[in-house]
Amino acid sequence: MKRSRQDLLLGLVFFAGLAGLVLATLVLTNVRFVDNSQVRAVHFPEVGSLQEGDSVEVLGLRYGLVEKIEFRQGNVPPDERFLVTIRLDEPVEIQNGYEVKISESSLLGGRGIEIDPGALPPVLRDDAVLTGTVELSALDAVGEIFADPEVGRDIRDILSNVADVTKNLNSGNGLIARLINDPTIPDRVDDILESIQGILGDVGDATSPGSQGLLGRVLHSSSLADSVASILDDIELAVSVDGNGIVARLLNGTELRDRIESFIADVELAASPEGTGLLSRVLHSQDLSNNVEQAAEDISGVASNLNDPDGGAAGYLIANEESREFVQRILAEGEQLLVDADEVVNRVLEGDGLIARALNDPDMGEQLSRILNQVSRTIEDVREAAPVSTFASVLIAAF
Repeated sequence: MKRSRQDLLLGLVFFAGLAGLVLATLVLTNVRFVDNSQVRAVHFPEVGSLQEGDSVEVLGLRYGLVEKIEFRQGNVPPDERFLVTIRLDEPVEIQNGYEVKISESSLLGGRGIEIDPGALPPVLRDDAVLTGTVELSALDAVGEIFADPEVGRDIRDILSNVADVTKNLNSGNGLIARLINDPTIPDRVDDILESIQGILGDVGDATSPGSQGLLGRVLHSSSLADSVASILDDIELAVSVDGNGIVARLLNGTELRDRIESFIADVELAASPEGTGLLSRVLHSQDLSNNVEQAAEDISGVASNLNDPDGGAAGYLIANEESREFVQRILAEGEQLLVDADEVVNRVLEGDGLIARALNDPDMGEQLSRILNQVSRTIEDVREAAPVSTFASVLIAAF
């Protein structure tokens, strides 16, 4: 009894494994008990390494297999040398704008067919033969790139440059070559690292709580922090609404803002074409512009005449050689005349003559003043004693 139960259990395991194997075979081979597939024919100019049984994908979804590949000989168009029959698991509506191409199924190799059914009406008939293209493989694409003469020349230049760089590295030319070949570089790098380490140590000492330097005080000094906080409070008060300073008035005062806006409006009005002031005329008046241009031309003409001996009296005096020498001679004589006059004045002021005494001696000045007063009184007495005509005749007779 016990053995029969073991045989039954063994038989059940065997048949379960056989059923699983059959089911996996059916799934992997796409065997369908109800045939709802669709067969389509596609023309290709070539098929690459496409083989019967390769997959067919519709918009990236595996949808069928390649059923048959037929090479057509004879007088056929180049794009129709191969006729490939594909079987789709379910019918697919192919419309205008469709695309069928043979592409690589993976980077390791293998080919497959990709189908984009299109989206433009009308729908093509099921027996319509489609036209496909072949997508270049990765190796073929690389081969085409290298087949281009310009690309080949560029690659040769790159390889030549790489060879030059390698040669320079081996010969020790350049910074990188020196870094690689110079035996003293490691020692210098060690020195630099030690210097950096020392600098970091100094920075650490400067930033320690007990440091009296600026950086240590900035990081750890409470009094400095209080000073900075006080400055920030003062700035905040200066710009606050309650502040009375110029900054607070600029930020919060409506009166000062209105005055500034009014000033800006006045400047805009003064500079506008409608303004009547000098600034508006300078900026917009055509007559004033013409006058300025005319004045500039006149000044240029005057400057030209000054450099022209025949351009008038000023040009003659400035540009003519004879007139310039004459003017220089007159200036020299005038300078000598001034020197002589200065000498005469010095003699008059420093000498003992009558004029010097009259100018410098106070007693002589008083005497002259008394004489003039006496003469004046005498003339007044004569005018009172006789008519003017008699006085005149007496004077004439006397001289």
